[in-house]
Amino acid sequence: MKKLLLLFILSTAILTACSGPGKVEDIDNNPSDIVYDDKTEQKVYEEVTEVFDAVKVYDESAIKKQFGEGFLDYFIGDSESLKLLTGKMDYKVNSIELNDSKDRAYVEMSITGVDTAKIMYEILMFNNGFPGMINSNKKIEEVRKDLTVNVVNRNINNTMENTINITVKKEGFNWEVVNDVMIREAIVGSSISYDTIYMKVSENIMNVRKTVSELYDIERPNISLEEYTNKKLTEFCENYLSEHINDYPFSEAF
Repeated sequence: MKKLLLLFILSTAILTACSGPGKVEDIDNNPSDIVYDDKTEQKVYEEVTEVFDAVKVYDESAIKKQFGEGFLDYFIGDSESLKLLTGKMDYKVNSIELNDSKDRAYVEMSITGVDTAKIMYEILMFNNGFPGMINSNKKIEEVRKDLTVNVVNRNINNTMENTINITVKKEGFNWEVVNDVMIREAIVGSSISYDTIYMKVSENIMNVRKTVSELYDIERPNISLEEYTNKKLTEFCENYLSEHINDYPFSEAF
C-alpha cells in the first residue's frame, strides 16, 4: 500500500514538473483568481487586470494616468456616457509571452465592447442637422445635453468582440501597459469607419435640405430660403430625440 502511495506521489510530481509554466484558474473563471506559475507572468497579468478593471468602472484618474488625457472621449465627451460604455466591456487574457530578458511582455486579449457605429451615426445626424449656434435655443440645448446618454442607452447592447495584442513593459520595478490605439478601438470602437459614417450622414442632411427647399417652393413663405431652412433644421434638432431620430434608419444607411 505504501509503495502504491509513493508511486502516486512521484507520478504527480513528475507530471507537474513536465507541465511547464502556465496558469491555474478557479472554477468561476474570475480574473482576480487566476494564478500563473511564472512569477513574472503573474506580475504582468496583475498589471493588465488592474488597468482594464479601472477602465471597466471608468476610473477617470487611473485612465488618464495610464493612457493620457482624452483617451476614450474622441467623439463622446461626457463622463456619464463613457461610464455606460466601459461598464459594458468584458475582457479576457488569452496568453502572455515574455521576451528573453523578461522586461517586455506580449499579451493577447479578447475584448468585448459596445459597437459605437450606430451611436456615432445618430449623434452626427443631430450635429450636422443643427444649423449653427446663432439659432441656438433652450430646447436645443436640452436635447444636446441629453443626446449622448439617450443614444448610448438605446444602443448599449450592440457589441462586438476583438482579439488584440498589447505590449507590457517593465519600468524599474513596475510593469506598465503600453498605450495603443487598438486598445481604445476594442473598448469603444466602431465596426464602420468614421469617414464612411460621416459621408452617409452628410448625404442624408443634403436630402433633408433638398426636401426643405421643395417645401419652400410649395409654401412660398414671406421669408428667405435660408431663413426657412434654418427654421426647419432648428425644428428637426428640437424634436430629434422625440420624433426624428428614426427618420433615417442606420440599418438602411448601411
